[in-house]
Parts: sequence; structure tokens; C-alpha cells
Amino acid sequence: MSRRKLELYENIFNRVGPGKSKVTIVEVAAFLHCSERHARTLLNQMTALGWLTWSPTVGRGNKGILNCLLEPIQACHKEIDKANDNSNLDLVYKLVGFNGRDTAAGLWQYLSQAVTEKHNTILAPFHRCMKTLHPHFVTERTERHFISEIYQTLVEEKANKVAGNLAHFWESNHNHTVWTFYLRPETQFHDLSLLTADDVVASFKGLIHSAQWQ
Repeated sequence: MSRRKLELYENIFNRVGPGKSKVTIVEVAAFLHCSERHARTLLNQMTALGWLTWSPTVGRGNKGILNCLLEPIQACHKEIDKANDNSNLDLVYKLVGFNGRDTAAGLWQYLSQAVTEKHNTILAPFHRCMKTLHPHFVTERTERHFISEIYQTLVEEKANKVAGNLAHFWESNHNHTVWTFYLRPETQFHDLSLLTADDVVASFKGLIHSAQWQ
């Protein structure tokens, strides 16, 4: 898929807009600055890509129905997804800069909205080198925000009240010197191994010996 085809689609979109429009093949050829024959070929190719539909009518000068299905930037992102799947980064850079767009800004826009359902992955640009995302060692606010989306705690604060998270219930002795937390059963790590009380104890021991959190 070439960047030029995206640019030609945007030319059509800018003339007829989204949705259905009545146009002749002569008008489409004028939009695209090409012959009527080549205009038909391009319309068929764009139809195959899922960008538009074209329903011609019999007879020269008769108007057919042209239906633009995607915004040009949506068509671009759709093709970038394909290029990413094929690890074709050179094509990605070309596509995001179609029709004179700033490549860096286009790439940022794509990454900021790219949620790949197939892999359940969110792609996001970052302006500096990230430090390790271990909750015991990170103090920077941005990294700690990411950590809060990855790791869970025994309890959490909701509306100024303590609520359960990994622990579904807890209790203490009469003078509150010994606390017992009951973990949610069948809680799994990302590798599907089960969370145990030993894991929680090891985490607390790590905090006790940390100069930052002890």
C-alpha cells in the first residue's frame, strides 16, 4: 500500500465528504487528476481496502453513488496496523506523513489511540527513558502511576475509606499489634502462577529493608 493512494483518497474525501454522494466518473477523474480508466481502477482498489464503496450507473455522464466509509486518518491508521503486523517500519513512517503531515506528530497521534485488541496491548509514546517498574525501587511520579496500573496492593483507598484489593478481609488482635489478612483465592500473576502468602511476606520484607520505604 502506497502513501500516494492515501493522498488520492483524501482528495476524494475533501471533495465529497463522508457518506454517500452522487458523482460521475468524470468528476472523480478530475478530483484525482487522472484518466477515467485509471479513476475506475483506483476506486476499485480503495473499495478492496474498505475505504469506500462505488456504485456506477450505466451511461456516460450518469452519476454513480460514491460512499466514503472512513476519515482519511482512519484509513491511514488501518494501513499502519497492517504495516506493523508485517514489521514494515519504513512504510509506517511514510504513511503517517501522507499529504505533508508532520511524521512525528502523526506517529504520536497513532500511538496515543492505538489499542490492539488482538494482543490486548496499549501503545503509548514516552518522552524519556523509563526506569524499572519495580514498586520497591521507583519514586518518580509517572513510573509510580504506571505501577499502580500493573500491581495490586492488599488494600486500597476508595472515597477516603479502606477497601479490599488482594485481601478480601482482615482483622487484628485486641491491641492492634498483629494483623491477619485473608487473600482472595485463586489470585494469579501474569504468568498464571498463584499468589501465596509467602509472596506477600517477601514483598513486605523487601519494603522493610528499603531505605526509601522502610
